[in-house]
Amino acid sequence: MRQFPLIVALCLWAVTLQAQYLANPSFEGPSLLGQPPDPWEICNDNSSPDTQPGHWNVTSPASDGDTYISMVCRGDSSALANQVESCGQQLLQPLLAGNEYQIRVDLMNSDQFGHLTNGGYWLYYDIPTSLRVTAGNAQCDEPQFIGQIGPVAALDWITWDYCFTPPIDLTYIKLEAGYMPDTTYFGVIFVDNMRITATPSELDLGPDLIVCNEESITLDAGPGWYDYEWINSVNSQTFEVTESGTYWVSVSKCGNVYSDTINVIIEGAIVEIEGQICEGASYAFADQLLTLPGQYADTIPTLNQCDSIINLNLELVDEYNLNLEAEICMGQTYLLGNQNIEESGIYTENLVSSAGCDSTITLDLTVNPLIVELFTEEICQGQSYIFAEQVLTEAGEYSDTLQTANFCDSLVILTLEFADILQGTLQAEICGEQSFFFQSQELTEPGTYIDTISTPDFCDSIAILELSRIDFLESEQVITICPDEFYFAEGADQNQAGTYIDTLQSLNFCDSIVTTDLRIANYDFETQDLNLCVGESYELNGRIITESGTYADTLNQSPDCPLILNSNFTFELCECNLIIPNAFSPNGDGLNDNFRAFGPCEVENVNFYVYDRWGKQVHHSTAINPGWDGTYNGEELPLGVYVWMLFYDLSTTNEIKNYYLDGNVTLIR
Repeated sequence: MRQFPLIVALCLWAVTLQAQYLANPSFEGPSLLGQPPDPWEICNDNSSPDTQPGHWNVTSPASDGDTYISMVCRGDSSALANQVESCGQQLLQPLLAGNEYQIRVDLMNSDQFGHLTNGGYWLYYDIPTSLRVTAGNAQCDEPQFIGQIGPVAALDWITWDYCFTPPIDLTYIKLEAGYMPDTTYFGVIFVDNMRITATPSELDLGPDLIVCNEESITLDAGPGWYDYEWINSVNSQTFEVTESGTYWVSVSKCGNVYSDTINVIIEGAIVEIEGQICEGASYAFADQLLTLPGQYADTIPTLNQCDSIINLNLELVDEYNLNLEAEICMGQTYLLGNQNIEESGIYTENLVSSAGCDSTITLDLTVNPLIVELFTEEICQGQSYIFAEQVLTEAGEYSDTLQTANFCDSLVILTLEFADILQGTLQAEICGEQSFFFQSQELTEPGTYIDTISTPDFCDSIAILELSRIDFLESEQVITICPDEFYFAEGADQNQAGTYIDTLQSLNFCDSIVTTDLRIANYDFETQDLNLCVGESYELNGRIITESGTYADTLNQSPDCPLILNSNFTFELCECNLIIPNAFSPNGDGLNDNFRAFGPCEVENVNFYVYDRWGKQVHHSTAINPGWDGTYNGEELPLGVYVWMLFYDLSTTNEIKNYYLDGNVTLIR
């Protein structure tokens, strides 16, 4: 039966293309501030992504699942200036050099994300921001730029597609909020439901099929595509055929649309087939090339002696219509084909579709009008208010034109008013028979007093004083001194542990009793371990340390006694510079016969690649020695310039560092 080889081939293809590359692609996890969900890891210690919703005024639901991440970029003048948030993970399997991959991710912006500053105003992170994607072979490493998606201005989730072909194998991926440096730039991007797939090379439903009427067949467009659409609007990878006919499927990848058609004939019955052709095209049927619409018939004998009569109803295909919706700001233009459009309305553009038929694109364009925002502020008589670089001193209505989050102009209208009289309450205390002066009044009794105050900096206000009388005060304190120190108590310098009682006069002139628990502290000892590189130095309380050993020093610490600090210094080799020649001569004379790296130290996890001038890999090894002998598959390669790349790790006492080198080498014969 003809369908079995077809199904087997498609299953093998599915194993390759449906492989998973990301763990937790939908960013599912607990809603945490400053922490992405596992296994995504932070790549910038100064500022990290958040797991949303629930932080920084974010309430929007996820595009897929329950949670997603937000990443911001800053351009202010603070210590976090020009910081961007990023995270990454190790891929479940590597992205292979030369293969094409498609990233599909849901992205969104926000007009509510922000925080309250120390100055008391709300700072919005609402500038459209891009998602920058890089990859490498170590956590948060980014030697390979994959692409930048955006900037994203939409306030609802939108799915973005992006295709790329890596030049080298990649095992880690990094996501970062991207922006152009600007001292007033504050942006945020929400990320959810990120998928990486290996793209299929072609769409092929196979040859036309003939089966007997007791059989059935499943058509399979293959995995790795997006937006499957079969005849009758069936959206799936496969399609079950139950009757003879012409079947087609439309799929997409990397922003392009592909389609294929197959005829399925069930023998032993009269089969009605609906066919379509474009204007000026032909249709193959019963060894004929049909160019005109109409009714055609053919009888097909089979080995099973269940002849089929095929009736073809061939129709002329109408134009393929694609409807688009878009928005622009007032004063902007939209490019549709060769048309520059500036006004709202319905516009069309005629194109040729992937099937060769004429198609029509219909654009529904909306030009966003000017946005008007109203707000009201109050000032006192004689004060001023700064608005749109103006110093305002009179009540009234003022306007200014600004740019909104979607880059459209908006009109801001300020209504400035004079404030009403303010009222404030002051609380004060007196001791015993003392008095308190309030607005030229000498008060000796507790109670509530009211006065009106007018100053050049504030509006007239009503001041309310609540005056109370306090009683005798008592307090206790614990004082710790070193054995050779003294503390003044009970009229003398004390050096013995114990309890001392003093009668004092407080700042508000009320007598108080202070009970002091005097304690004598002990000396303390601490040890610290310091690792430095050979050639570095360390200043320890005025001494310059350059060699390994243990050094003791006495340090002052307050309020405790002196600290005896023992410092253990270890100096070690931290870096290793490899030497790589730019030419070699594999002629068998024992001199410079192999191309390799030289160095004074041991390296690990080596991956050494050599490519010819056309990008073909001619050598790969996982060790420094013996290097490349100038051959490929046992054949000597011609003289010329070749490109090399070297990845390796160097272990120190504290960590493993990753290195990457590349360059050119000349093969001489």
